Formats: sequence, C-alpha cells, structure tokens
Amino acid sequence: MSIEIEPHELPEWARELGADIKKNRPPSYVKLLNLPPLVPLHSPYKEYDFEVLGGFLALLSRTFMNPHEPVPRVISECTPESCAGIGRALLDVWANKGHTMTYKWLLWSQVPLGGVDSVLELERLVEEWVFGTSAQRDRACQIIRVLGKMASPEALTVIGRYRQIERSPKVHGAALQAFSSAARALDLTDLELEDRIVPDYGLDARGRRVFDYGARTFELVFRENLYPALRDEDGKVHKSPPRARKSDDRLKVEQVKRAWSDLNEHLKRAGRVHRTRVERYMVSGRRWRADEWDTAIRTHPFMQHFARNLLWGIYDPQTDALTSTFCVSNDLSVLDRDDDEVTLSPTAHVGVVHPIDLDNSTLTAWSNLFAEDERFEPFEQLGRTVYALERDEAPGNTVTRFADRVAQPRALRTYFKYQGFHRGNNDDYLRTSYWKELRDGGWSYTVHLSPGLNVGSYEGDVEQVVSQLTFSNRPHGSAEPIHEVPACFISEALRDIERILSRS
Repeated sequence: MSIEIEPHELPEWARELGADIKKNRPPSYVKLLNLPPLVPLHSPYKEYDFEVLGGFLALLSRTFMNPHEPVPRVISECTPESCAGIGRALLDVWANKGHTMTYKWLLWSQVPLGGVDSVLELERLVEEWVFGTSAQRDRACQIIRVLGKMASPEALTVIGRYRQIERSPKVHGAALQAFSSAARALDLTDLELEDRIVPDYGLDARGRRVFDYGARTFELVFRENLYPALRDEDGKVHKSPPRARKSDDRLKVEQVKRAWSDLNEHLKRAGRVHRTRVERYMVSGRRWRADEWDTAIRTHPFMQHFARNLLWGIYDPQTDALTSTFCVSNDLSVLDRDDDEVTLSPTAHVGVVHPIDLDNSTLTAWSNLFAEDERFEPFEQLGRTVYALERDEAPGNTVTRFADRVAQPRALRTYFKYQGFHRGNNDDYLRTSYWKELRDGGWSYTVHLSPGLNVGSYEGDVEQVVSQLTFSNRPHGSAEPIHEVPACFISEALRDIERILSRS
C-alpha cells in the first residue's frame, strides 16, 4: 500500500506544482479521486498527493500542444506505469465528454503519458471512426497525429497499418504524413523505421514465452496465419488458457489469464499488420543487406516467426536476379534445400522470394520441404498462383484480356477498398479507374473500368468490364510498354483481377 510523500520530501518541481494549484486548478470534470496516483521512481511505495497531481494536470491542460517544464521532469521522475495509468484514465474522461475536440487536451495528453493500453484504445477509436461522419474521420486523423507524436513502437505500428491500406483517403493521408515525420525525426527511411518499431511482445531471443500455472507450464506457439496459441507439456494446443486444476496455483492461473488476454490481442493485431507488410516486401522486391536482415527479421523475437515460415533468396546487387534460395530452421540456422548450413555475406542482398522467380523443380522441392516440416506460410508464397503475359500481349502498353468478362460492382468495390487501391479518374459522376502501387514511389498499375462505378454511392452501380490494365514506372505517369514491366508486377496485377472476377 502506498503512502503520501511528506512535504519536506517533495522535490522543487513538485512543490511548485502543489503551490500552482491554488491559482490554476485542473478542469472540474477531471475527478482526481478517480485517477491513479503519480508514483515516484525513487520511492515506488510512496505517491504524490492530490495537490501535485492536480497541479500537473492543470499545467498539462494549458500546454498540451507543447508541454514545457516541469511536465517532462514529472514524466522522467515518475514510474512509467503510473504515468500510463493516468493517461489511460484521461482517455476515459474524454469518452465521458463525448470525444469532442473541445476537450482535445485529454487526447493530446497521451503524447507524454500514454502507454500500450492507451494505444489499444486509440486504435479502437480509429477503427470505429474511419468510415464514419466527416467529424469522426477528422477525429481519427487527430488520433493518428497523436500516435505519431507518441512515437512508441506500438503507436507507430498502428499508423503503419493505416499506411498500408487506403481504407479512408483522409485517414490514409494522415497516416502517411505521421509515419514519414516520425522517420525523418529519427533520420531513417520509412522502410528502416518499419523494421525498427516492431515490439518483442515479451518473447525471448528464441521467440518463446512460457506461462506458468505452478504445477504445469504452457508455451506460446503460432498456428496458421501466425495466430497465437498455447501448447501444454503433452503437446496439446489450446486457443486460450485452459481451466485450472486442483493442483494448479490459483494466483498464477489468474496472472496467466490476465497476461494472455493482453498478449493475445497484441499478437493477433501484430500478425495482421506484419503479414501485410512482409507480403508487400515480397511483391515490391524489397532487399535488405544480410546483416540488417539478420537483426530486423531472423533474430528478432517476433519477426523470426516470419523468417522460419518463408522462403528467402539472395539477389544479384546489379541485376536483382535471384541467385540462390534458403530457409531458416527452428534453431535460426540458415539452410539450403539440401539441409546444408549457409553462411551469408554481411553485404549480400536478401529478400522474400516471389514464386515467379523459381523454376518448377526448385518450387516443388521447397514446397515439399515446407510441407514435411509443417511450416505455416503467413501469406500465400510457394502456393501463390502466378500469371504471365500471352505472346500477343507483349508488344503493346495495355492488357485487355479481361474485356469480355463481367465483374460485379460490389466485388470490385470491396476488393479495391481492402486491397490497397487508390481512386483514379472520374467522368460524368462515374469513376472509371483505380490504381495500386506496386513499389513505393515507383511502379503502379491502373484498372480501367467500363462504364464506371458511381461516385459517392454504390446505388445505381451496374455490371462492369475491366477494359484494360496499364502500368507506370512513376507516380501518375504515362503507360509503359508491357514488355518493360517486371514479370512479378504483371503476375500480381493479373492475380488481383482474377480474384475479383472469381467473386463476381
């Protein structure tokens, strides 16, 4: 149980805050009795009194856009847990005030105070508002900016999610700007920041975590699609902590259930975000230096689960041609398809292999090995359907093979919404094109529709035809000759359209 710090023990900044409350009280709707205490680092069994907490909140409410001393001093001299607890409680106050921007200081207080729980709540609010009214979308953008200023791995991971898919143009744009600003502040590229912000989620160096019931233990494992689960000592896999037995320690069981509840939610969300991210790397042809890949992927406590379940390749630094392939074993060794250990040069170019770069014998050999080892691909890789141009399509700068097939408007809208497409041109209240980026700042392709989808509403939509596909090597550039488009990008574009048509 904590006790209040005696007045003579207070540091100078705390005495100033306590004195300041007599002139500048915190807003009356913030009930100090309902907030967790501020706990000093140097004396975790004591807490600051209400006058110090009230003075701190009064100052924060006035300077929330640019907090000045002693706000940073308070943060640095109090336990992170107590600061995060106050931050989360202030989000509840904001909820009680209807989440209106009149009280936006409660939102911006998360920049100095907010912890993981606040990030989860803010992510939930963005998800709720991303397709809401204009005012709700504005609030979602404001949250994205707050998360960018928080700049914690968890906060930036949420922003990264909304960078990947254009679910709402306004929120998508805010996420792009916030993430790039955070990267520039750290003197990193966006891709480098993506690698560095992945949390370890409490996993050890081998990507493991053990939960203790006292009489028995459970190990964290990942199922298909990297969904988390628990494996008991008999090898049985449980989706959640099993019921306690008489021999189990009741206190430890409750601790495990609380820890699992938080971790399970984090890992499910992380799996979705990083599956999309790494699949994008495969499609765009991202390459790492081997030593950077080693740190960001192979030995990272969480990302090593992607390393073990994907096929990797070494690429020629000049031509970007695939020169050899390898996998990562359970003990994190790098192995070729003959099960021989491979030593990577630190400067070798490493990437996620796209199946279009594999000949049939190599693809079959690796597919068989992955099946034997019961590896679960986090997304379609070796089993991914690949497509190529017909001989008569290569000379032009358009692909028209789908012009005689009908696509249902709902299938088009749904796919475009969730698969990273951007709105293109519209004519006479009809949107006649959508485009998708295949490589950041580089290759993209455009889907041309006839007659086009209604702008602003799906009502009145009629059956569509994908009249043509065009490819560009620069943002909003003119159509490039088809024979100059990388085979991987051709395959991915044709795969997208085939998937849409299969749902029509």
